[in-house]
Amino acid sequence: MDTPGNDGSDLWYGRPAWSGYSLLWLFVAILAIRGILFTRIVPWPTALLHAVPIILLTAIAVGLRQTSHFRLTRTAVYRSKGILGKQEQAFPLPLIQTADERQGPLDRLFGTGDVILHFKDGTHERLAGVKDPEIISRKIRALI
Repeated sequence: MDTPGNDGSDLWYGRPAWSGYSLLWLFVAILAIRGILFTRIVPWPTALLHAVPIILLTAIAVGLRQTSHFRLTRTAVYRSKGILGKQEQAFPLPLIQTADERQGPLDRLFGTGDVILHFKDGTHERLAGVKDPEIISRKIRALI
């Protein structure tokens, strides 16, 4: 995949927002609280066993975010992801019928959401965890 803006063709380049991994962060917080509480009950080396899943879940969230990218050019929307093998999908703009956004309560709180690409053949694709999804969907609608 090209680096963002190397030839000036990227109208938008982004990654999923950190809040898109809120379930992982919830588990990390629960484990951290349990680890802190356990240090008062059991010997501290036993309580440190909580550090292993905390580090693992944090590494998973960072790895997933760092290896996922979205790009918008004048010809297509691109989604790239993959930790071990890079997979890039191109969605040509002439095939897109419309684009809209979906935000849940937590998404609105964090300013993130999903951009839904509806294609002329009746299928759709979701770009998950996009920051300011209404702006991005407006940009896509302006191009199609």
